[in-house]
Amino acid sequence: MVAAARDRSIGDDHELPLEAEEFLSWLLTERGRSPNTLAAYRRDLRAYTLWLAAEHLDPRSVAAPDIERYIGERRQQAAPASVARQVAAMRMLHRFLVDEGNRTDDPTADLDGVRVPAGIPKPLSEAQVGSLLDAAHGTDPVGRRD
Repeated sequence: MVAAARDRSIGDDHELPLEAEEFLSWLLTERGRSPNTLAAYRRDLRAYTLWLAAEHLDPRSVAAPDIERYIGERRQQAAPASVARQVAAMRMLHRFLVDEGNRTDDPTADLDGVRVPAGIPKPLSEAQVGSLLDAAHGTDPVGRRD
């Protein structure tokens, strides 16, 4: 329910440009991506192309500074992992446009990646701690250190 509401908030009825639909078809047929991956890319590309339309831009002609501005806005609105996935979708779309001859340049080629903070380390179980302690043997300096 929440995901459906979120999709509508980014223009669920917004049709993707033909090139984006062709890209998604390519991901399915040529790359064998899962339905969940395609759904995530569709959401990301829908948000991106809605922003492009609002800015009177087109995926075939958008420039790197425009994309950087979009990413800056996304960083203010979404978690780093979400922004990183969105940037990956945009990069793949623009590479696809170049490969298909719809663009002569890739405006995402020199973009810096989005850093995703490392997660908090998971604690060891009691059994894992016991196993580590049991592995230390000996009275020599190395054994005592271990």
